[in-house]
Amino acid sequence: MPLRNITTVNPRARAGESITANTYVIVHERLVPSPDNGMTYPSNTLKINPWEGTCKIEMTPQGIIEVTTDTGDWWGGGLEIQGGQGEDLSAFTEGFLRFDIKGDADLKFKVGFQTGDFLAGTQVNTGIPFGGKRKLTKEWKTYTLPLSFATQTGANLKDVTGLLYLHGVSPKEQKQVFVKNIYYIRPK
Repeated sequence: MPLRNITTVNPRARAGESITANTYVIVHERLVPSPDNGMTYPSNTLKINPWEGTCKIEMTPQGIIEVTTDTGDWWGGGLEIQGGQGEDLSAFTEGFLRFDIKGDADLKFKVGFQTGDFLAGTQVNTGIPFGGKRKLTKEWKTYTLPLSFATQTGANLKDVTGLLYLHGVSPKEQKQVFVKNIYYIRPK
């Protein structure tokens, strides 16, 4: 059964408190947080949200985020922290968002993270483009997004509300993207 929520959370963490672990794990095949290994899960459940029904986005039991685009004007979706308050990843300013990705090579989109609140007019998308010099392949490839890039976009790392987002212009036919092993890491 595909999943619409990611429920691996750190019950000791509180939304809005600064994340002090070195590795912040969204979903990963091998990284498993424990009290003594410098890793943590989010403070709250993540909703796997297809924006305005513009795509199909869900997670397999193996932890792979599968996205199938629609054919309207645009498509998008994300992994959004629930509970009304984002995560404080300000300690990760010199860190990175890492993920493995594969899919249809001709798809053009951005992948990254979001801060702030759309309804309040404070939302900022920070991402890297795919489809130009950076193309998807049929094989998994690891990408690293430096969080220092957030200062150029005006993102507020004290309020990361979308821990991963994908957004693009819709192709004329449905296309697919697969993402796994999603985590944030900071220098020790």
